[in-house]
Amino acid sequence: MKKNLLLTAILASSLTACGGDSSGSSDSTSDSPSARSVSTATSTQAFAANDTCPNGGIDVAVGIDENGNGVLDSGEIDNTQSVCHGTNGTSGIDGQNGADGKDGADGKDGTNGQDGVSIISLIKVTEEPAGEHCANGGARIDVGPDSNSSDTLDASEITDTDYLCNNTTTIAETFAECADNDVCSLSGRIEEDFTLTADKLWVITDDVIVGDGDRFLLSDVEVADVKNNGVTLTIEPGTKIKVKAETRLRITRGSKLMAEGTKEAPIRFSSWDPSTSWNGIVLEGFAPYYLDADRGPCSEGPAPCNIVEPYANQSLFGGDDAADSSGVMKYVTISGGAWPYVTNDTTRTGLALLAAGYNTDISYVQIEDFIHGSLIRGGTVNLNHIVTRTDAIGLLFGHGYKGNTQYALIDSKDISTFGNTGLYVGFSRTYQYVSETNVATANITFLNDSTDSYNSTDNDRGRAVAVYGASNAVVYNSVVAGGNYMNCATASGPDESHISNLTITNMSSTCDTFVESPNGVITETGQAHVEDLEIGVTGAYDPGSTSIISNWNAVDNGSGFTFDNTDYQGAVAPSATTQDVWWQGWTIPGSMDEIAYQAD
Repeated sequence: MKKNLLLTAILASSLTACGGDSSGSSDSTSDSPSARSVSTATSTQAFAANDTCPNGGIDVAVGIDENGNGVLDSGEIDNTQSVCHGTNGTSGIDGQNGADGKDGADGKDGTNGQDGVSIISLIKVTEEPAGEHCANGGARIDVGPDSNSSDTLDASEITDTDYLCNNTTTIAETFAECADNDVCSLSGRIEEDFTLTADKLWVITDDVIVGDGDRFLLSDVEVADVKNNGVTLTIEPGTKIKVKAETRLRITRGSKLMAEGTKEAPIRFSSWDPSTSWNGIVLEGFAPYYLDADRGPCSEGPAPCNIVEPYANQSLFGGDDAADSSGVMKYVTISGGAWPYVTNDTTRTGLALLAAGYNTDISYVQIEDFIHGSLIRGGTVNLNHIVTRTDAIGLLFGHGYKGNTQYALIDSKDISTFGNTGLYVGFSRTYQYVSETNVATANITFLNDSTDSYNSTDNDRGRAVAVYGASNAVVYNSVVAGGNYMNCATASGPDESHISNLTITNMSSTCDTFVESPNGVITETGQAHVEDLEIGVTGAYDPGSTSIISNWNAVDNGSGFTFDNTDYQGAVAPSATTQDVWWQGWTIPGSMDEIAYQAD
């Protein structure tokens, strides 16, 4: 007698990601602090009767839905298991024979009775969380007869249970890989929010690029899209990042670096190999950038601003948003590595701020062992509490930068490869003038412990302050100490129509030469040459008395910045102790041991 069999499969088509302990898998990345959430997916495929499954069955596959399309693609299958259909139900009993006919010819047999009812076999697939049966989670497969014909496999009907487990809990990030020893590598482009946690040692093995704002933008719609879809790279306090030679960390416009350490737990960038050097950190923004030869802001062109930065692999930056933010760098140290340098590589800058807006927070940052400390091109970002111990230039501003800096210790190292310039405003080449560049600084301590002899005809090197390219700069309450600065300050413009202006108010110095080259003007008030000038172990200088400044002229860049109304010269208050001085506790250990200076 022929029987029919009905198979019903109840499947969970998409399950939430399985978490938990990943100890059950040797290639698990579940301890990655910022692994993206994923989903488990299943699929089924019927197969014909075979020796193992006389009535046929289905193959159940499970895996991670890596591309998030809600379907388990063939390349995503992590595990597969065959489930056999149940055996046919037993045949019903035969119907009773018909009554005997009257004597004579036999009557026809009665019709058969109705077949017995077949029992439907059901399969149910549900999510199995990480735990006893699947260390990394997976799927539970229940099989049994639908005894009550409810089309649902009830718990009492389950006759067999099996588990199909995931081999991994997450998808490894293409830009981050972590080993079992808590060392993680970073390289390539980061296109989603990510966090570097303090429990790992992070190694940048190749250029790391955050976001995609470095592409050419054709319209305001594309600008808005980049801003709305920016990526944030967050770094936890106390995190250490090692960087391999010739590489850099670059944050493209529209994205952010949130590196906010604390005094007790600073964030430290340093060279992986101290005998080599790396290329620093670059923050690119949407703030204004002005073109050479006073051609105006780049945003006035037919398309949005797209400035090419040759030192950052031809990336594009710039815009018209003075209030733009590239994130936060606070209580961060950036150490370059090899010293002394053996080549004239002027591109090695610890921190490049390219069109960074005034909502970018740069404070309590130390830059050590680079050619330049910080290169600021365009933008409106304000700086405070900065330490640079570099060779050529401490802070360099240009291309229409408008902003302010207060409290900076700028120290030049002892090396003959370059000259030393503490504060460099504008550019010396005649065609590079940008009269929109406007810088105001206060409480700067310029230290030069170099013993090199510089060529006195070299007009670009060996100054505490240099102002070029029709730029404007103001220096308040500062001190120049020691070494071999060729002169205290110089100002020079490209021609009579483009004058460079430097105003100095309340500055004591061991040098006494101020050079007004052609088309440069230096205005001094309260400047004093002090032959026996002394800098204490905290970096403080006590002139005895300082004229009170009644009118602090901060650059108006839209940020509302105002200077602290200090009554002392230099970056550190004379009242500060070695325990409470602002650089104590977070700077590179040992780097400030020789800050004290005593004039010969």
